[in-house]
Amino acid sequence: MNQEIVAQAFSLLQALRDPTRPDHRTALKTMEDNVTQPLFILHILHIFAQGYQYEASGLGVDIRQLAGFIIKNYVFPHLQQLSEEVQTLMKTALLQALHDTVLDIRRTAAILI
Repeated sequence: MNQEIVAQAFSLLQALRDPTRPDHRTALKTMEDNVTQPLFILHILHIFAQGYQYEASGLGVDIRQLAGFIIKNYVFPHLQQLSEEVQTLMKTALLQALHDTVLDIRRTAAILI
């Protein structure tokens, strides 16, 4: 994963989490514009499924869950438009998330599957 894009996705998720932030509306527009872009999807999915790697950087379970719910509510409606490769990567990551040490992440992964 491109760490710069991961950092941008993390910032986007932080802005989306708090509707009182001045950049919330911009973040929402950015997310809506990119929900069919494989690079965006895979980085959001990476934060959800493997976000434990970034806990020291301040990535909490709430941000990881938000990433999962963005996948559910914004990406899944466009699933048929995505390539088989992206769909396969998504399935693999979601299956891996079922083994996460955090119960809330496992539950979110189960919902997504």
